[in-house]
Amino acid sequence: MRALLKTGRSGSKILITTRQSTTARIMCTVPPHDLRGLSKEKSWELFERVAFVPGQITHLADMGKDIVEKCANVPLTIRVLGSILYGKDESKWLSIKNKSLGKMSENGDIMSILKLSYYHLESPLKNCFAYCALFPKDSVFNKDMLKGLWMAEGFIIAQPDESQSLEELGEEYFLTLLQRGFFQDAKMDEWGLCIESCKMHDLMHDLAQEVAGAKCKVLKADESCHQNKIHHLSFAYQLNFQRNIPAAVLGLEHLRTLLLPQQLSDGSSTFRKPMLKEITSSLTKLRVLDLHGLGLINLPSSIGKLIHLRYLDLSSNPIRVLPDSITELHSLQMLNLNRCKRLTSLPTNIKRLVNLRSLDIGECYPVFRHMPLGIGELTSLRNLPLFIVTKRVGSARRSDLKKLNSLRGKLHIVFDGDSETTMLEAREGDLTCKHGVNELEITFTMVFSDFNDHGEVVDSDSNDHDDVVLEGLKPHPNLRKLKISHYKGGKLPNWAMKESLVLTLSKLVEIELYEWNNCQIPVFSQLPLLKRLSLTRLLSVETMIDGDHSSSSSSTLFFPSLETLKLHVMHCLKGWWKGAGGLSFPKLSKLDLHWCKNLTSLPSCPSVEEVHLSHTLDNFSILNIVTASSRLTSLTVNIAEDLLRIPTQCLLQLSRLCIKDSSLVSTDKFGDLFATLSSSPQSLSFHSCDNLRSLPKGLEHLAALERFAVLACDQVDLECKDKDERCTIPSDMPWKAFKTSLRSLKLFGLSQLARLPGALRHLTNLRSLEISFTDLRELPEWIRCFSYLETLELVCCDKLTCLPESIRDLNIALCSKKLIKRCRGPNGSDWPKIQHIPRVILEDYDSVV
Repeated sequence: MRALLKTGRSGSKILITTRQSTTARIMCTVPPHDLRGLSKEKSWELFERVAFVPGQITHLADMGKDIVEKCANVPLTIRVLGSILYGKDESKWLSIKNKSLGKMSENGDIMSILKLSYYHLESPLKNCFAYCALFPKDSVFNKDMLKGLWMAEGFIIAQPDESQSLEELGEEYFLTLLQRGFFQDAKMDEWGLCIESCKMHDLMHDLAQEVAGAKCKVLKADESCHQNKIHHLSFAYQLNFQRNIPAAVLGLEHLRTLLLPQQLSDGSSTFRKPMLKEITSSLTKLRVLDLHGLGLINLPSSIGKLIHLRYLDLSSNPIRVLPDSITELHSLQMLNLNRCKRLTSLPTNIKRLVNLRSLDIGECYPVFRHMPLGIGELTSLRNLPLFIVTKRVGSARRSDLKKLNSLRGKLHIVFDGDSETTMLEAREGDLTCKHGVNELEITFTMVFSDFNDHGEVVDSDSNDHDDVVLEGLKPHPNLRKLKISHYKGGKLPNWAMKESLVLTLSKLVEIELYEWNNCQIPVFSQLPLLKRLSLTRLLSVETMIDGDHSSSSSSTLFFPSLETLKLHVMHCLKGWWKGAGGLSFPKLSKLDLHWCKNLTSLPSCPSVEEVHLSHTLDNFSILNIVTASSRLTSLTVNIAEDLLRIPTQCLLQLSRLCIKDSSLVSTDKFGDLFATLSSSPQSLSFHSCDNLRSLPKGLEHLAALERFAVLACDQVDLECKDKDERCTIPSDMPWKAFKTSLRSLKLFGLSQLARLPGALRHLTNLRSLEISFTDLRELPEWIRCFSYLETLELVCCDKLTCLPESIRDLNIALCSKKLIKRCRGPNGSDWPKIQHIPRVILEDYDSVV
């Protein structure tokens, strides 16, 4: 490692952290700095927070200070011991104090305290903690995933007299482990309501591996496993046709768990299908089977033999149909089909899975169109992110949804088919009973209308039935996010009227409306918690508020919490209200306007940081939005010269700049601006500048530039002016100036180019290169200079024949089928050239969903 680090650029500094003094001595650079731990005062302050109820320091304080002293000022041990003592009586404190907790200076002493904390756990919690040894160090643990696995393994034990569900008990287990220091770095969900994920300290991971013993095994590549004691097995590598499950695994007759924590979910793997049949036939005691991201098209019928199976993860596979035998898994609690984007339906007898608690079919729509009749009998379901109502014979009805009142999290309801059928069912059930649903999406039958060149709908017939359906879908007041798509009704439901909206949905944080052809929109301005508002293809809306705001009381709230506003394809929108405007968005930080061709004004945005304008009126300038106090960090403009009108102080913190100006011809005026912004933008892109012939002068001043893109600029010429392959980079072609800073380059839709310009050879620090040249035949020899290149993405490069080495990430998309075939392993003729790349994604036209 030391030899490799010596190749760094002069001035670079590398900080090495280690718990081993020998490692520091081997590096032998400067004398190591030994961290001494917390001060005595900070140690006591931390202990107070975890060991005592806030504000209630008792007579145990003196004893606590003695215990803190034994922790040698190490934060991890202070947290662990404090959490053990929290809520305990004096006898327990004395017991801990009098144990042989010598002052620590070595790693082993820390482990002795961590073990002590483990021994004080209740038996079910010990199992839950040890189980985490199956995951790699530094893993992010999704809380719901952990709870599902613990339930499947039988670690969560419900008492006969308790009314708590298994999920609620699992929540308690998780929070207890977090509170006692076994988990850390907790992350809240997007609503800030509950913890979504966490991590584990690497010393805690070492402890988990130690206490798990021989029953838990993390199998490394090319490692054998012949220990018949193994109950839980995970793989420390990604499975594919080169590295498969060792045959010895089939002989583990006591195996209950098979996990793939390192498996990617991008479809880049291909699994040997015969092995799957052997697994389902041999490992009949499995309770947990993880098969996600293996490229599976179908499952063997022998899957039904796994009668003890409780957790089955098939997510991110191109499965089209599940075998009927899967309904024989009567113990199954969790079935994960998320991102199975080719799945068309579920087995007819899915209702036989009476113990099913989670059926994740998120991101399967719109290919998935059939929800079987009777799914409402699965009353234990708590997770069902997609529910489809259709006229198809044998499909679910609204009455099935009525019974599923234990649902939690996200619910997407699709009304697909006969509107009259859904109208008759509209008032069956009541979403107000589903208090656990905090994210609701409602999609009406999509009408694939014709659009003109401006994206305007040509055919948009009204559908009065949608009015009745939406009226019957009044949500529970706990709702945090609401999305309604393809609504063809002519009026709003009563629960969305101005008079009742604030009372009905006062907790809403995010609203998204997509393609409302005939209806005005609710008045959202007084929702107290609304942070994100997205409106797309609302083609009849002329003003956001019908009337003049000045008639309202001066104390009326106006989007008090709104942070993000997105308005896309709002062709009739002229302004926020009919009268003159004077209000402003007090907290708006991100504004995104696209295809709002009639918009002339908006309320001011004094706090805005990100502005993205595309296809707006020529006289709608960014100056309508930005004030002198604005501090922009991200900016997209469709009038390039607006950049010269914005006060310079507004741009000094700019990190991302995108210019989308089809009329832009000359960029000579921008030299001084780029010189002023020399240390600001890290990302710059030119998009759809149809008349642009050369890149702007002055780009060489952008010393901090890391990402550069030129997209769909048909006339731009990236070649050196003298056309000499050995050119020394003229001042208006600043590639040499980007030699050390540029990490990512994207060149798409440049019809004038058939080869990479020679000037790009100077970008020797490039990590990512994405190109799309239809006439590109080969990559130049000098591309080997890109020794740090990790990701190469080739799109529509039909004539390309060879690839460079040293790539870690390769994506070949929408290229010729011949190229895809040559690169597909293990028999493709070009596979030997790319088999060293850890992550390869090949997509032809037929495979893109």
